[in-house]
Amino acid sequence: MGRRIVDLHDILTRILRVYNRESAAMWLVGSEPLLGGARPIDVLALEGASAVIRAIDGITQGAHA
Repeated sequence: MGRRIVDLHDILTRILRVYNRESAAMWLVGSEPLLGGARPIDVLALEGASAVIRAIDGITQGAHA
């Protein structure tokens, strides 16, 4: 459980650099093309932080799926 909390904190810290609080919350539970349409919160829970971090990095670099 500790690892999941650390991963969630890392994801939140990163996405809040990109979006305001409301937009970040919507992003976490919305469909993300850079994750194949999956919800970032689901990917985080099922696969861990790395794919979600790559998606955030893609967003910051202007990538589009």
